[in-house]
Amino acid sequence: MDAEMAWKTPDVAADNNYDQVGMVRFFGLGADGERLLSGWSTPEDNQNWNDGPEVGYQLRVSPPPQEACIIRIEGGPFVNEHAPRQTIEMYVNGLRLGWWSLTSAKRVVLEARIEPEQWLIRDGVAVGDVRWHIPQCVSPQQLGLGADERELGFCFISISVASA
Repeated sequence: MDAEMAWKTPDVAADNNYDQVGMVRFFGLGADGERLLSGWSTPEDNQNWNDGPEVGYQLRVSPPPQEACIIRIEGGPFVNEHAPRQTIEMYVNGLRLGWWSLTSAKRVVLEARIEPEQWLIRDGVAVGDVRWHIPQCVSPQQLGLGADERELGFCFISISVASA
């Protein structure tokens, strides 16, 4: 790291606002709410559901990755006999990095590769504006499965950035 970059790189150990490659962030109560940009339902104990077809999250990685990384999202789709499929597209900084068609309610890990040049670098921090498009999300109430009015598609448990 050169001298110019060193003064711009935040002290990650002193500030929990930044992620590091290999670090896992969990959703749910106690999670950093500032990262939840839009489209989220109220956090639950260990998870967050989307509420609507568009959901956003902000990754802030320091130091910025110099090699390709894998963004991993652990969670589970809202799938049942009345909603047999959830299709999820993932965009980071406007670039489509992943697409999944999920037909089982089992927990899954969604992975997408991100190259170093696909991050936005701001003050020595790699910023990833992550957007998921979940067009088949549906309210359990609409399906006759209770009073829950949220438009559910995917239950987010954790997110991480790992070396590729």
